[in-house]
Order: sequence, then structure tokens, then C-alpha cells
Amino acid sequence: MGQSFVNECQAQPSSDDFSACLAQTESILSSCGIPHSMANGTLLGHYRDDEPLPCDTNVDLYYRKGDRKRVEQCLEEHEVPFARNFLRNRIEFCCPKNRVKVDLHEIVPSLSNKYSCAIGQGNEFTTTDLLPFQDQLPHDPEAVLNSRYGHNAWKQADDDGDGGPGCWRIGF
Repeated sequence: MGQSFVNECQAQPSSDDFSACLAQTESILSSCGIPHSMANGTLLGHYRDDEPLPCDTNVDLYYRKGDRKRVEQCLEEHEVPFARNFLRNRIEFCCPKNRVKVDLHEIVPSLSNKYSCAIGQGNEFTTTDLLPFQDQLPHDPEAVLNSRYGHNAWKQADDDGDGGPGCWRIGF
């Protein structure tokens, strides 16, 4: 699958489109029995604000290490074109319903035996350890948000203009 179609995704989805895409993606993964959980800005918006962040442009979900082939087969069964981003350990696609971009992040154990995932923009990224790795998905939202955005930094929206209203502060 090629990368070019990902550029056809919506640049700034509405809150309704974002929520509909999240629901559709979770429905697709659940229909195939693939464990998954919200990640990054998707988790932050839903946990902190009970709605998508106004600055978030994509749906982020985690899936377990070792489930990549199952995820790919599931997307193929549902006729969802996707791209593999091996550099960042994720699968990318535009939501079939409304063209919102979806990033499915594979959670893998790092050398420190914690969850690890790639974070950043474009080709500028680093990895971050999220939680002790137990071959399952992270289940404590606050621990994940503290690891991802800095201890308690995520609790306050960044309304000072740096990241846009309602966005997040990066604490790493």
C-alpha cells in the first residue's frame, strides 16, 4: 500500500468527524478481535476534556506488539487502504467514512522493559517509555499521559498560544 493517499486525509477535521472516525476505527478493530486503546492527543482529549482536542488532526490508537499482521488483515477485510510506516512503528490510513487520518501505533517493549512508541513530527522524532511492559496495552490513562506529556503537565490546556487553545503542553 502506498503513502500518497494519506495526503488525501482531512487537514483539520471537525469534532464530529473526529468522533465518528474514532467510533468507526474502534468498530473495525473490535470486529476482528484486535485489542486497542486510545493514544496521544486522542487519549488526552477524551480523558481530560471528554471531547476531541480542537488542534488534533488525527485519531491515534495503540495496538499490541505482534498484532501488526492481524491489524493489516483486518483493514484489508474491511477494504481500508493503509500504509505501513516502519520507521515509526505504525499503520496509517484515512478513515473510510470521512477521510480523517488514523495512526495505529504498535506498542513494543523497549530496552528498559517498558512500553515504547515513536513521537514527533515528520522525520523528527524520538521514542518515549510509557509504562512497564507486560505484553498488554496500557490501561492507566493518567500514567500514560504523564509518561507522554510530562507529569501532570497534560492536566492544564495550553491556552497561551504556543500549541493552540485546548491543546497540550509537551513535558519531555
